[in-house]
Amino acid sequence: MQDFKKLRVWHLAQELSLEVIDALSGPAIRRVPGLRNQAVRAANSVAANLAEGCGRPSRAEFLRFVGIAIGSANELEAHLGLASRTSILSAEIHATLKQRLYLVRRMLISLMRALEEQIATDENQTRQDTDRAS
Repeated sequence: MQDFKKLRVWHLAQELSLEVIDALSGPAIRRVPGLRNQAVRAANSVAANLAEGCGRPSRAEFLRFVGIAIGSANELEAHLGLASRTSILSAEIHATLKQRLYLVRRMLISLMRALEEQIATDENQTRQDTDRAS
């Protein structure tokens, strides 16, 4: 278990959520009912899954929640794309949000790979310890 507030990616995901909320607050969003709610929920889910994963007792469980956070980031990208194609978001705002989203997703993928390496190292160490004990 670790403190999610120490993760830089969690802070960036929180900032991204706030930016999505602000960007999708204009009157044009009414043209696509439900899009704002879905996009905001996906954005919030990235940070929330990191927080929940940090509270889990094993690295494997944390890894699972990082994977869910990546899925939420992908979902957010789809919602932002629709908002852009329907002119709810300007090209400039869409590009800015997409750039921030890509940074968060790259950081999540790096975190996922680090956790996978730690899990593999732990498993190898356990195997070696078992072999020595036999």
